[in-house]
Amino acid sequence: MENYREIYQTLRTCDNDVKRKVLEHNMEVAFLHEYLGKILEVYNTYEGKRVGEKTKDKIRTAIHGLLGDNAMAFIDYSGLHYTLCHCPCKTVWFGWDVESNKHFGMWDKDGKLNRFTPDMFTIDKEYIENVDSYIETKAQKVTEIRNQANRLMKMCEEYNLDLCDGLKSAGMDVLLLSYFRLE
Repeated sequence: MENYREIYQTLRTCDNDVKRKVLEHNMEVAFLHEYLGKILEVYNTYEGKRVGEKTKDKIRTAIHGLLGDNAMAFIDYSGLHYTLCHCPCKTVWFGWDVESNKHFGMWDKDGKLNRFTPDMFTIDKEYIENVDSYIETKAQKVTEIRNQANRLMKMCEEYNLDLCDGLKSAGMDVLLLSYFRLE
């Protein structure tokens, strides 16, 4: 897995929109793998402290310092309990894995910050190792889908040719074909 900054450098010179999207995806995954533990360490330095405006600002400043000048951190304490970080051109959210019953609060009943560990979080996206191969595979699938959709449209047209009054005509949403596009 490449460092997210290396992916960003590649992304800056990429003029293919599909490849840009895959690179942005990879940059987000690499960023989380590289920085999630470090960001949690920042939070954990304030474990047991009351969560007031000063503490929030200190955490925000520390995370910003960790990420560097090209990034910023926004910590949402409104009850959603997520952290948002901006890589140079990608917004990265991370939060806890509610599905695995690892739900926890950012602070306890007394308003003091809890301890966080990386296993409380899930990175649910996979890094795509070979971007060009991935895009080619997806393009082939799109071609298959289009061919099947064209076949189905032709079947609908044949069915509708001699349709008697009162029967419902068969049809496909035209948007289906325009939706599946890798350009």
